[in-house]
Amino acid sequence: MDAQSGDGAYRSSLSIRFTRDGQEEATPRPLTDAERSVVDAAFAPVLRDLRAAGAIVPEVRYEARQDRGPESVSAFIAPAGRTVGSRGVWVELAASLAEQVARLAEQVQEWEVEELCAAGQSATWPECPEHPNGQASGHRALASVCGACIPNKIINSKCSSFPAL
Repeated sequence: MDAQSGDGAYRSSLSIRFTRDGQEEATPRPLTDAERSVVDAAFAPVLRDLRAAGAIVPEVRYEARQDRGPESVSAFIAPAGRTVGSRGVWVELAASLAEQVARLAEQVQEWEVEELCAAGQSATWPECPEHPNGQASGHRALASVCGACIPNKIINSKCSSFPAL
């Protein structure tokens, strides 16, 4: 991943522009093709599981609105066609793909719960298929392990496409 400009200096995720009244304003930077590949690889199993679970699926916007440094790639998610309810997400470059997916799933899960609540739906998500309206499943396999299942060592991962950690 090349997070540097041609001269070897770190390229910030944000550009600075000036408004008409002379105030500085940060604007998002479009992701490079290499950065998009990293984001796509981490998002693929998360989005697949969201669709399989009948969840609200975010639109991934390939723009960096946060500057988390050269060790990660930032992107932006929002409800399809809207900016209200949007959130910045990131993928750590040094992490394995499984770790990238798990950490991204945690970020998306937080967004999902907020979106469900805003839509007037149960904010327990993802729900354990064995315990509806109960406890949320763990992020490692969006529809896999809830607090009620863990003591019984029951793991329901039929729907999950997450790589193993």
